[in-house]
Amino acid sequence: MYTPKFEKLAEKKIHKLIKQDRQRYEILMKKIEEVILDPCRYKRLRGKMFGLCRVHIGKHFVLTFRLDYKNKEVVIVDFDHHDKIYR
Repeated sequence: MYTPKFEKLAEKKIHKLIKQDRQRYEILMKKIEEVILDPCRYKRLRGKMFGLCRVHIGKHFVLTFRLDYKNKEVVIVDFDHHDKIYR
């Protein structure tokens, strides 16, 4: 099992989400728990996002993270709408 670690950008967006959409926040946190249990099963990204993995949250949102194998951490990098995250 890995431990979660949040980058500042992701932490800021998640705290903002608590106020705006509580239901999506709960779905996101549940998905983060799933990622922590088995982070290797999610798609690895290529190109300019090489080194990151992604998981979809609902139909339109994406959570990106990277794995720190040495420290057994899942570093949550960003969470945003699909159209914005890949720019």
